[in-house]
Amino acid sequence: MQAAYLMGSGMWPILHRRSFELVTGRKHDFALASGIVFAIADVRAARGYSRVYLGDVLRQAVFAPTWLRPWNRMDGTPGTR
Repeated sequence: MQAAYLMGSGMWPILHRRSFELVTGRKHDFALASGIVFAIADVRAARGYSRVYLGDVLRQAVFAPTWLRPWNRMDGTPGTR
């Protein structure tokens, strides 16, 4: 149950940023910093525990462009509304 909640709440801002911001407030920074931190942690875990964590690093790399993509260019500033 908790995993479903975390997946849903984590994907919500990616799938529909406008409704996410209506509920949680306007966001000025949709950076990929958390993905970078998770990737670093996964590389460290892969070195000490299991290489299966490298799969998550790959997933973070695949999703990175979605965070870099401008969401709305209405005001000419990438990534803002």
